[in-house]
Amino acid sequence: MRPRDSVPSFAVLEGLFGGAAGGAALLAAERSPTFNVFADVLSAGFRILGGTLSEETIVRLDVIPVAFALYVGGGALAGAAAGALLGVARRAGWRPGAMVRAALLGAALVALETVVLGALWRHRELPWAIGAIVVAASGLATVAAAGLAGAATRAGLTARTVRMLAGFLPAAVALACAGTMIVARTGPPRPDGPVVSSPVREDTGLKVAVLGIDGLDWKIVDGAIAEGRLPNLAALIQRGTRGTLRSIRPPRSPVVWTSVVTGELPSEHGITDFVVRRDGDRIPVTGNLRRVPALWNLSTTCRFTTAFTNWYVTWPAEPVAGAMISDRVDFDDLDRRVFPEELTAAVDSARAGVDAMPEREIAAFTDAGGDFASWRADRWGQVRRALTVLDDVIRHDLVTLETARVTLRSGQPDLTAVYFRGNDNTQHLFWKYRFAEQRSGLLARVLWNDLDPEDVEALSPVIDRYYDFVDELVGRVTGMLEPDTALLLLSDHGFLTNNERGRWYNANRVLEAAGMAALAPDAGGAAVPDRSRAYDPLPPTVSPRRILRAGGLAEDAAAALAEAGRILDAARTEDGAPLFLPTEHAADENGPFLVAEFAPDLEAGAAIVGGETLDTREFLVPEGHSGNHRMDGFLLAAGPPFREGARGENLRAVDVAPTILYLLGAPVAADVEGVIALSLLDPQWAREHPVRYVRTWGRRDVDHDAMPTAADERIRQELEALGYIQ
Repeated sequence: MRPRDSVPSFAVLEGLFGGAAGGAALLAAERSPTFNVFADVLSAGFRILGGTLSEETIVRLDVIPVAFALYVGGGALAGAAAGALLGVARRAGWRPGAMVRAALLGAALVALETVVLGALWRHRELPWAIGAIVVAASGLATVAAAGLAGAATRAGLTARTVRMLAGFLPAAVALACAGTMIVARTGPPRPDGPVVSSPVREDTGLKVAVLGIDGLDWKIVDGAIAEGRLPNLAALIQRGTRGTLRSIRPPRSPVVWTSVVTGELPSEHGITDFVVRRDGDRIPVTGNLRRVPALWNLSTTCRFTTAFTNWYVTWPAEPVAGAMISDRVDFDDLDRRVFPEELTAAVDSARAGVDAMPEREIAAFTDAGGDFASWRADRWGQVRRALTVLDDVIRHDLVTLETARVTLRSGQPDLTAVYFRGNDNTQHLFWKYRFAEQRSGLLARVLWNDLDPEDVEALSPVIDRYYDFVDELVGRVTGMLEPDTALLLLSDHGFLTNNERGRWYNANRVLEAAGMAALAPDAGGAAVPDRSRAYDPLPPTVSPRRILRAGGLAEDAAAALAEAGRILDAARTEDGAPLFLPTEHAADENGPFLVAEFAPDLEAGAAIVGGETLDTREFLVPEGHSGNHRMDGFLLAAGPPFREGARGENLRAVDVAPTILYLLGAPVAADVEGVIALSLLDPQWAREHPVRYVRTWGRRDVDHDAMPTAADERIRQELEALGYIQ
């Protein structure tokens, strides 16, 4: 057969290699903190499959090799199929050249990716311009690889070889993808060991400490260490083993941290979200909802001592062989905040001392300039809320540090665990400022077109300085521990770029520009009723629908509201679009009111209200959740039993609890999802300490109903501020 008669086979090979390259480009985007949100078909796919596959299967498949198989292998097979179609076209008489075939293959895969990813972009309300960049990069990779593959095969292979490869390679890729998923489905190997009847541990001589740092991202850590920062983390990395800790999708903090201390999946341990719903109310999750024993429960069973401080979902504090400072220790109106109760006075004294600490000053985390108080007072909406959250989490992490110190005053127990949450909160709210300053101002403007340059300058350092603060906390905690402690430092997830869907609306600023309202100083957009003719009784919120009332200066309430309605109906953007939907007048038992709803899809720019020109950022800003969780957390193991300067492999959140029990010499339950992470350990140490199992740790015999408390509203507000609940 003449070489040109093998063109259909050439097209299959070109499509195979081109599709693999395009899939690799998409995988790179999915793994990127910047572009993940535009290429993350895994989240959508696993969500769709959630009703078909078991949670165990999804967790085992949600690993990097499977992602590689789906993106690269799937791309290769799609490209080979497109190439086969070009072969069919050739038989019908159409004979495109090699470069035309490469271009057609690229166009076909771009069209397919746009259909698949476009549904994701619409659901997430993403800017299509950036999505187009992602698929265009994939298309260019496809064209380049297809062209190179075609040139290489034509130059070095016979027609018979080409035909053979065109039949063999797609089948091999399909088998490799299927094999990867089958192997992943079985889960990581469980070390061999006998099942014993006694749960009592065999003392290994180790004391173990766990530092949980919510949202610690290894890419930011590595970048900071390269700059000469984070000396405490750098020292631990140098003398220990590190690795990526795979989270649980979706990576919600209370869910993952509960899996960390139980070794179980959410469907087994019972903590599945930040809140539970009871009779229409959203009640924050509490420890009694956990259905299986956690490490602190096993302390009495296995006979080791423990001290847990601020671990997620530990209120009410449970009786343990040691001490427990619950995650609600800072709520004075709750009981059972601490176990044993005799520690309460010392813990509260430590809390009281935190506010006098110099680290409490949040101005040092910003570049807002000399008069920080005045600058902060002028902020409203997302920035004002973000600064409030920053203030809260600095205090919270310092309270955690000082109350942990209380638990260690009488000596270090066998197992110490401390959890810091502030790193997560700051990245949710300040991510866009760091992104705009350090990565791409142009891309930042596409993602968050309402960015204020002054806010970017002031707030871009917050995340990095919080990482520095966390490094100091790590140094202080490790300084309390014995030098030969086996230390596990981990995060439940990393961070990546998120688009902001909601906005804050400040109707009082618009009414002030119209001469209808007076704003209260340093109040974040609240009006002074007695000095206003019409005003919004509520401070700025994310609701575009505002209920306006007549103020104290209105001689006639209905007339004042009618005037306000005429002004708002006439308000326009600089492009002439209405600023508000048509206003509506109504009345209730409190008198007349005006319904004013901001128009949807308002763009950044200028607005004209009552003859005055306003920057839209004065009354309209993004909601603020510019950072979001990504599946790759961080794990660092340092101390005598761990390898030095190595990397752990295939590490999962559920594997932490079995590994801790093994380090303490306790048997591990054979029926939990988690397995002992032997890749972290020195092989000699592992050989000297055989693995033992018990059949099960069973279930907790407690009331698993939700526990409403007086603290719930404050907790809900904190969760709403971070975008965890709406």
